[in-house]
Amino acid sequence: VSGMVFLTAGIIFSFLTYKDFDNEKLFVGSLNSMKPAVKTPSIEEIKNSWQTFRGTYSQGIAYGDKFPVYWNVTSGENILWKKDIPKKGNSSPVIWNGKIFLTGADEMSREIYCFDFTTGDLLWNHPIDDRKTDLSRLEISEDNGYATPSMATDGTYVFAVFATGVITALDFDGKEIWKYDFGIPANHYGYASSLSIYENILLFQNDQEEKGYVAGINAVTGKPLWQTPRDVSTSWASSVLAEHEGKIQLIVAASPYLGSYDPVNGKELWKTDCLSGEIGSSPAYSDGLVYSANKFSQLSACDASTGEILWYYDYNLPDASSPCVSGGFLILPTPNGVITCLDAKTGDTFWEEEFDKGFYSSPVTNGDIVYIFDKTGLCRIFKLAPTFEKINDIPMNGTVFATPAFYKDRIVIRTDKCLYAVGVKE
Repeated sequence: VSGMVFLTAGIIFSFLTYKDFDNEKLFVGSLNSMKPAVKTPSIEEIKNSWQTFRGTYSQGIAYGDKFPVYWNVTSGENILWKKDIPKKGNSSPVIWNGKIFLTGADEMSREIYCFDFTTGDLLWNHPIDDRKTDLSRLEISEDNGYATPSMATDGTYVFAVFATGVITALDFDGKEIWKYDFGIPANHYGYASSLSIYENILLFQNDQEEKGYVAGINAVTGKPLWQTPRDVSTSWASSVLAEHEGKIQLIVAASPYLGSYDPVNGKELWKTDCLSGEIGSSPAYSDGLVYSANKFSQLSACDASTGEILWYYDYNLPDASSPCVSGGFLILPTPNGVITCLDAKTGDTFWEEEFDKGFYSSPVTNGDIVYIFDKTGLCRIFKLAPTFEKINDIPMNGTVFATPAFYKDRIVIRTDKCLYAVGVKE
């Protein structure tokens, strides 16, 4: 899920005080004193895994050339395995080194799951001890729930966050490494922004009703590195990373600003006033342009160096599903079932296609193919091209709000109750 599911001028602090979750002592951390100790994965390793929500840099592009375009849940054709998920959630799976990580939760408990990629077996289940959280203060919509944010991994540890405002780091065997409590988010649908990671810095946004911010913490120790305040409204969108002119930017969306930050120190690089309303759709990046879009607002294509709006589009817009850009095409899904394909450089419309149901899950491209699930669980597969060309429509027999993960030659799909692996059977 891109962020919220409906029915779904920065000051930099090099020192930051926060409450340690376990003993409630105050800790003051220095950016210079916290150096990463874990090997940073290469971009090739990241592309060959599924590190965060929407994959590499959270941009919705799957690398590889053997993903299936047909399967049948009822007959079992190309269904490699199907497993029940213990608790519900809208978080999307992340995958690294043959392990699938996922979260589930309800008002009683929050849990992290690890499934075997090959067999689908549940390898471990880690319950989160957040009993100090006053759940009566949480505002959770039925469709959003407690486990909408997707996890992240650096290849050594995995990280999860829930609506309670507790981030937990585990190793790949399910052993807890650290826990960080940033407090109950002031959020009237429930916290939904997924985690991002750059090198050994875990990144999260907490754009809430007041005193919102974006922050970076040491992924190895859980100690804060920086926190940059943001004068914005509550947002349910997730951040993305953009490599532009040899440097990485952290792109964050909330009303009224689309903002860019240095992920190493939190310095604001630019911000653009281009958004309004309740922001649930995450940004996108491609070829020097940053895109932000949301229903009752507009789609803005901004220069990644300055934030200047180069063109805009204000017709069919998303509210939870996020835009995806690849090969010069921009795919824009909507909650009422229309998908628009725009020229990513100019904003000219290539085509519009109207479907029966709308979209909360975000599109993923693989080469010249697009995969997107509607709210009923029907997977729409079509060509990434100047004219609309349908490939397949595949029902999952369950609702789908999460965005699928693409790893090796398989697609891992979360429905409302089950986890599937689909791939071409040999």
